[in-house]
Amino acid sequence: MPEPESLIWIHRVEALETSQRRLRWGIWALSCLAITLAVAIAGPTAEVPLSSEMRRAEATSAESLHGKEAMLPGHQDPLYDEFLGGFKRLRGDAVRRRYLTAEVLAASAEHHVDPDLLFALIAAESRFDSKAVSPKGARGLGQMMFRTARSVAPQEVRGPEDLHDVPRNLHTTALHLRQLMDDASGDLREALRAYHGGSGVRSGKGRESDQYVARVSTYYAYLKGRRTYRQLASAQPAETGRAKN
Repeated sequence: MPEPESLIWIHRVEALETSQRRLRWGIWALSCLAITLAVAIAGPTAEVPLSSEMRRAEATSAESLHGKEAMLPGHQDPLYDEFLGGFKRLRGDAVRRRYLTAEVLAASAEHHVDPDLLFALIAAESRFDSKAVSPKGARGLGQMMFRTARSVAPQEVRGPEDLHDVPRNLHTTALHLRQLMDDASGDLREALRAYHGGSGVRSGKGRESDQYVARVSTYYAYLKGRRTYRQLASAQPAETGRAKN
């Protein structure tokens, strides 16, 4: 007995929705891979827009790293180790890379910031040089001004030299970024402009600010793209094995 016409249409709608979900996932995955290739070809000055998927990822991916393993000294993550190894001062120092990875993960987990975003911001600010001092006096990994850092974390930062301490700087940087994102209602571009500008959600404007957002965005997109590529590459053998069975 043939199915009623209403049931046929329901099955068709369900099949269409399933296809649309798969298509959206496929487009997103391909976009991440395309961004990774674009960064590799064009270098760190290429401007990469932050997609809505990235914004949602920023809000949720930190939750997956709240486990105790992220807090352990010497924590190693292959993706972050590869990323840090791309910076000259860290290329031959595996111990330093492990230490920085552990501290960034700890700060991002404590303040509910996507660790990929925190890694990207530090890469753009200091290239992971904890001794860095800008011409304007910004210091350490997150290149924070003492006055700003003191207002954000007075218990952690009592003097300018405290900003060269890795845990203190990362704690203050992550806390400041979290506050700016909350003030900007989750608008990542506005939060990054504010971080670059120094104070106030809309303080960072102009070409220099846009270039800064582009640098952070490029590193952020690179990490997201590489993560997606690794996930797809690791899933492929499992899918192939199931197909053979």
